[in-house]
Amino acid sequence: MIKNVADAFQGGIFVKGAHFRVKRIKSPIFPDPWRAEPRYSYCGPRVGMLGHRKSRVPTIMAKSSNGMKKSFFSRVLKFFKWLAIAGVVGIALIGIGGYAFYLHISKDLPKLDKIEDYRPPVMAEVFDDSGKKIGEFWTEARILTPIEKIPKKMIEGFVASEDDRFFQHSGVDPYGIARAFWTNLQAGHVVQGASTITQQVTKALLLSPERTYDRKIKEAILATKIERNLTKDQILYIYLNQTFFGNRAYGVAAAARNYFHKNLEDLNIAEIAMIVGLAKAPSLFNPLVNPTRAVQRQHYVIDRMREEGYLTAEQAKEAKAYPLKIYEAGTDKDFNKKYAPYFVEHVRRALQKKYGNELYTGGWKIYTTASLEMNQEAQKAVQRGLDQYAKRFGYRGPVERLSGEEQIEAFLKKQHIELLSEKEDIDQFSDPQYKRAMSQPTPIEPDRRYSAVVSGVTSNGIKIRLGRQEGFISREDYAWAKTPARGAQPWEPAVGDVVEVKLKSAAAGKAAKVSAVTTASAFVLDQTPEVQSAIFSFEPFGGAIKAIVGGQDFAKSEFNRATQALRQPGSSIKPLIYAAALDKGYTPSTVIMDSPIVYEESPGKFWKPKNYGGKYYGPTVFRNALVNSRNVVTVRILMDIGTHYVAGFMRKLGITTPIFKYYSLALGSNEVFLEELTTAYGTFVNGGIHPNTYFIQKIVDPKGKVIEEHRPSSTPFLISYQPVKEGDKGDKPAKPAEPETMASAETQPETMPMGSGQKSIEEMGFREDLLAAGEQATKDDQLNLTEYEKKVLYGDYIPPGYIITPKTAMTMVSILRDVVRAGTGTRVLALKKPAAGKTGTTNGETDAWFIGFTPDLVTGVWVGFDEKIKTLGRGATGGTVAA
Repeated sequence: MIKNVADAFQGGIFVKGAHFRVKRIKSPIFPDPWRAEPRYSYCGPRVGMLGHRKSRVPTIMAKSSNGMKKSFFSRVLKFFKWLAIAGVVGIALIGIGGYAFYLHISKDLPKLDKIEDYRPPVMAEVFDDSGKKIGEFWTEARILTPIEKIPKKMIEGFVASEDDRFFQHSGVDPYGIARAFWTNLQAGHVVQGASTITQQVTKALLLSPERTYDRKIKEAILATKIERNLTKDQILYIYLNQTFFGNRAYGVAAAARNYFHKNLEDLNIAEIAMIVGLAKAPSLFNPLVNPTRAVQRQHYVIDRMREEGYLTAEQAKEAKAYPLKIYEAGTDKDFNKKYAPYFVEHVRRALQKKYGNELYTGGWKIYTTASLEMNQEAQKAVQRGLDQYAKRFGYRGPVERLSGEEQIEAFLKKQHIELLSEKEDIDQFSDPQYKRAMSQPTPIEPDRRYSAVVSGVTSNGIKIRLGRQEGFISREDYAWAKTPARGAQPWEPAVGDVVEVKLKSAAAGKAAKVSAVTTASAFVLDQTPEVQSAIFSFEPFGGAIKAIVGGQDFAKSEFNRATQALRQPGSSIKPLIYAAALDKGYTPSTVIMDSPIVYEESPGKFWKPKNYGGKYYGPTVFRNALVNSRNVVTVRILMDIGTHYVAGFMRKLGITTPIFKYYSLALGSNEVFLEELTTAYGTFVNGGIHPNTYFIQKIVDPKGKVIEEHRPSSTPFLISYQPVKEGDKGDKPAKPAEPETMASAETQPETMPMGSGQKSIEEMGFREDLLAAGEQATKDDQLNLTEYEKKVLYGDYIPPGYIITPKTAMTMVSILRDVVRAGTGTRVLALKKPAAGKTGTTNGETDAWFIGFTPDLVTGVWVGFDEKIKTLGRGATGGTVAA
């Protein structure tokens, strides 16, 4: 600018009356500057005393060298002054902006409640009456473990590999960030993270998994807050219980169980390092999926532990060389199948209905009344009985027929791999492992049914192949198959037939425990029963349910036929009718005529009940009629005491299903649940007190708070009619086979009871508790009861706490003992202990029952097909099939 001005004034010009000469000079400060010199010091008028205008010629004085230096330094100082001011202002603005951004971010920050009151979803565990675990329910398989119970080496492993400055930083580790930045810069890609354990806890519990700068900033802020509010041990406790390790494992305890089938305290260093390595990326380092990467990661953890001084070189070397056995985890249902599956499922259904999904997340300890031994024995009894039934009624033939060597070899190869895979994980795409697997013998377990291929037939028996095993079935061990099942063709063994077999020792009941067998020899021919069975057992005096078996195989059918299936009970309903008759005045010695009954249902249509076998026995004593299960006598008793009265009596004994008031009720045409009918029998052995059955002893949450606990009640257990809705328990209740033609007893006159001992109505009052329940049943069932019948059912002559008189109960026990001694239940004598009970068989042999009791146990057994129209076969009665 100066230079341009100087050019403009070169040669001298006047500015505001002043004449200048501009000279070019050299300066040590300004290169090539221009300096102007005044040629004249004054020019033009001035204003003096008299008011004349004055004019002063501008004077530009030449500056000295020192002046120039002062000007430069002042400018430099001024520059730094303004720079400092700008810096302060900038820092202030950054601070204000940062604080504003912090406020903006902080307003959306989640609270720390989820951290400070850490309550993750924890599995519920189910225990039997001895404290053995028999089941679990979960959405996340987590076993909440206190920090003091987590091995020190495991904590050291996590700190060494995930956050080596965990005990020094305050939530965010600047050194770790710098180190990760430099490492990643050198590598050219991300190879190391900088998140601390505290930040990982924050990310897992408080923030979404999205990768944004906002989330990362929030993570750092929250991590710092967490460090201020929690101790390091508390943070580790959350981290080690929250982290997902793959293989359905949440938390280190579940990881130890799922991968190694061990408790935490039993893990060695190699196993600890494997679990620690999974935390970074459970899918990537899963040893079941990526064994090579898993081992690499495990070695990294071991090396870091050695570098941090947690392991010696020798310990690290041993850990790396240790061979690991890895297991694949199943679901909670897989675990529940092992011990008492139907009982555990019964618990689950009931508690889910009551508590909802809290059952799966609350970490409850559920202590049940189940006896594991009794459940397992009951399941074996069901299987044994059904196997015997399946053989008794003939062979259905081979499962399939294979044609040609190629088909046979393919079948056996596939079978071998499947059975071996149950014992160990096999990668069919790994040549060495696959070849090794194919060279091993096929594992075979006692007491298990297998498919085998007939490879040859000799005069002595059948040669078979099972995977890579060979075996033999002697002629005597398949002789039963010579009789074909109904509708099947006679079977002649042929090469390529696929048949079902069991190890002979197991079939004979000689196998004491299940273990893998490497050499197979003697087998027996077998077949899977198509028929089903159920068992329900409880203690009569306390009501504790001890065993529930709902079918032959829970893995194939979870439907619980003990508690959900509505079936016709046949003659097993008779004790309830006989007990009702005793209360109404009958005695064990009352005589009833066993002779044909012809009942006109409608004009020209008659109902003629018959005894089993078609015979009639004339005058029959009440006791003998029940012992020998006389149908006609039972119908006569029902016609005498009345169906409405019997319906009210059955309600007292706990039957909740619909009761159709027809005379066929005497023969068990009304469908019932096995559970309820068995419980009703418990009233007899209980001396007249109805058992209040239960299956939960106590439920405790992780903090020791009791959620639920069974307490014996001193008041009687009363059940009024509750209409069964379809889906509540299982089957939809159905009317008897002939309800549309069977005349209703409502229109039939009822006679006074046969026998003496009835009280006058004036002498009888009501028990208020019984009457209240009875009035509800009367209303719901539309019972037409006389005043006398009401007082028999609900009168105050029944002692407090009882629902029938002790005399009636003891009489029924005596009669039912005779059923076992000399009646239809003599097979029960094999127990060699006092027992009583009653068999039941429906028309057409579609259902077979036995309900019995000893002094300390009541048990009900049902056998039948799921399809109600299928018959068990001629001669398949409750006494031969169920007892």
